[in-house]
Amino acid sequence: FQPPPPYIMASEATDWPAQEALKARRDGLKARIEKLKERKKAAEAAQEAEPHYLIVLCHGLSGTANDLNYLKRAIDNLATATTPSSGEGLPGFRRVLVHGSSCNVGKTFEGVEAAGLRLAEEVLSLVETFPRLQQISFVGHSLGGLLARYAIAVLYHKEGDAERVCSLDPLYFVTTVSPHLGEPNIKHVTAVLGQTGHDIALLPRVSEPPLLFQLCTTRTFLDPLAAFKRRRLYSNVQGDTMVPFWTAAIEIGENGDHNDGARILGRFTAKATRYEIGERGCEHELMTFEQEAFTVPEDSEAASSSAASQLVALTNAVPSQLTAMAQGLNSVGWSKVAVKLRVSLWRPHTWLPLAHARLIANERKGLLSLISSLLEDGQPVMDDLAKYVLGQG
Repeated sequence: FQPPPPYIMASEATDWPAQEALKARRDGLKARIEKLKERKKAAEAAQEAEPHYLIVLCHGLSGTANDLNYLKRAIDNLATATTPSSGEGLPGFRRVLVHGSSCNVGKTFEGVEAAGLRLAEEVLSLVETFPRLQQISFVGHSLGGLLARYAIAVLYHKEGDAERVCSLDPLYFVTTVSPHLGEPNIKHVTAVLGQTGHDIALLPRVSEPPLLFQLCTTRTFLDPLAAFKRRRLYSNVQGDTMVPFWTAAIEIGENGDHNDGARILGRFTAKATRYEIGERGCEHELMTFEQEAFTVPEDSEAASSSAASQLVALTNAVPSQLTAMAQGLNSVGWSKVAVKLRVSLWRPHTWLPLAHARLIANERKGLLSLISSLLEDGQPVMDDLAKYVLGQG
């Protein structure tokens, strides 16, 4: 792989082609979103018994809508137990619609842009079906976190001073082991992973930086993410051969180094707070750190009101890309949760590199359902996530 020369933009008013395409798609959906406002008023006047709060669950690469079924049940059960008189949660949480996205089943190799746009269309159609919806949250597993980040950028708009996603109030944005900063070390297998592999490996596009670079450093993608009331990410400390800790946790080493995993993890654990969850004898260790939002200095590579304003001559060397990406994405603020799933001598499967699926207690149908029992021990982590998106954690 031979990188192209530094990216040069002629004007600060010019966006990269990927951003221009996204904004064109956003404009194309304006009429449908405007109609949502009218339908919402009519539904409220009719006092229809419909859900108020939408939580969208997004599966990962080669995933299905069933992968996050345990989380769906956990949210449904907790929401049912939350009554208006209990004082828990936020208004409308007693009417929750949890939707497992299915639009990208069998299509996850087509790239973040194509799959993210499909997800945006699916969410918009769902909101059109339930006009009384008022609030929205997203939970994205692995690749699903990247698709959700693209989709919210398509659906983002303003109503006066209020920021909206698909005409709804954005509440929680959560990812579980998502490769937020890509994974440059998979360049040798990109042919197998299609356009999605090209995106995650941070390979450049024609005349513009990698798409993930733009997702992390430009206001087109950062503003929609910052619009959510709270953001949380979960990463695996060990046993995950799919998505390394550093990219899931948006934590890199000095000078953009991402290969010294032990040092990166050590720096994180030094600043994190530890606690345990799960049944006695099968506890998982969680390390949490609250990354406060901050303003990127104006002379920084990651500071830009458009893709061109501070990225006029950015080198596309991986270390400088990762530095700008981590700074830009961290600037919106995150609640970071690093999970150390328990390894037990008496449970041999816990020694296998299945943490990527164990974390979400992945559920599959058909023949793959035979391994679901090996992944159940991630359920306490999903219970923790369910409380979070219902305002109880």
